[in-house]
Amino acid sequence: MDGARMKLYWSPWTHSLGPQILAYEAGTHITVIQVDPDTGNAEDGRVLEDIDPFGVLPLLEVVEGATLREPGAILQAMIALAPSEFYTPPSDTIDAFRLAQWLEFGAGRLASAIQEAADHTHNRSDAMHTSLARCVGWMDVQLGMRPYLMSGGYSVADIHVWAHLYRGLSVDASGDGHRSVRFGHHSNVQRWYDALGGRPAFQAVLAGESRISQAVVRLAAAR
Repeated sequence: MDGARMKLYWSPWTHSLGPQILAYEAGTHITVIQVDPDTGNAEDGRVLEDIDPFGVLPLLEVVEGATLREPGAILQAMIALAPSEFYTPPSDTIDAFRLAQWLEFGAGRLASAIQEAADHTHNRSDAMHTSLARCVGWMDVQLGMRPYLMSGGYSVADIHVWAHLYRGLSVDASGDGHRSVRFGHHSNVQRWYDALGGRPAFQAVLAGESRISQAVVRLAAAR
């Protein structure tokens, strides 16, 4: 797969964090293009709905006319471009199926649990309700046996699940900023979450999103 032909379209406040982080980790192989969420106009002069009829973000154009929409699918398509330090299990192995399971876990069970917690409290960082506590508890057991979610090492599963936790739990009650995420007695999850958040790719993407988000807020306030 030719990364030089790939284009990743993204916007703040969407589930674009994971693909952006992987694009950064992969270096300059992928073109990352910001989209105005109000107009759908992209920085490259194109209109989002002309690229894909659903008009949702993130969106990966693999080659012209061929697109992928869901973050998990986008990450899998980008795996081949990841640096050698990434663990990429061979297809048709139990680890390949476990990687798929982690991607489903992040977008499905974990995302639903975070939403359930948000429905019960405005203080989402402390909202360890039953479903979310079960998810984090299971992760804590897995991370007690190894430093990353996959036994083979750092993988797109870590990026994907981390992005869901960050997006779902770090936004403060006002929605205007971010707060640190604490996992209570789940020390293995805390160690993993903090270590990933300190990686250069994570820091760079979060800093970029923060600058753009603040500019959008200032623009909206000035209208």
